[in-house]
Amino acid sequence: MKKNPKDLLDKVCDLVSNLFRFRGIKEPEKKAFQIIKSGKAEKKFREIIEAQGGNRKVKPEDIPVGDKKVKIHSARGGFVLWINNSDIIKLARTAGAPKDKGAGIVIHKKIGDKVKKGDILFEIYAEKAYKLNRALKLAEEMDVYGIGKKYEMMLAKIPKEKNNSYFVLER
Repeated sequence: MKKNPKDLLDKVCDLVSNLFRFRGIKEPEKKAFQIIKSGKAEKKFREIIEAQGGNRKVKPEDIPVGDKKVKIHSARGGFVLWINNSDIIKLARTAGAPKDKGAGIVIHKKIGDKVKKGDILFEIYAEKAYKLNRALKLAEEMDVYGIGKKYEMMLAKIPKEKNNSYFVLER
């Protein structure tokens, strides 16, 4: 298994294990991790790339990014409390994604990260200057990141109901 960011690996394993759990697969977390570790997941991903007309041997560094970019900095220090994913999507689309292959967003700070005033939160890439300018103007109007003093967030799974009895109401 290649070096993956731990939070990405955790998120992927969590999502996959939930799907496995719905299917009744035993030890879903272990099974999900094994599939990723073995390389089966990446192999399937590359098959999908090829089936869609892409190069199955592509590497992240092979994908060109737009030559126009702007860095978005934090206006204050604290912790990243939230990121508005809908706004990130709007910014990427305004910059030209997905039609312009070099357009998109690179996230530098994630939820829970400590930031200082002036730190780069994210970068917007575009192939055309007018699209980058539109995205920058839009970013200035949005609250894409929530920066605060204290990182308090509790994520919990909802426990499975103990009473599994069901009934069918017939008319």
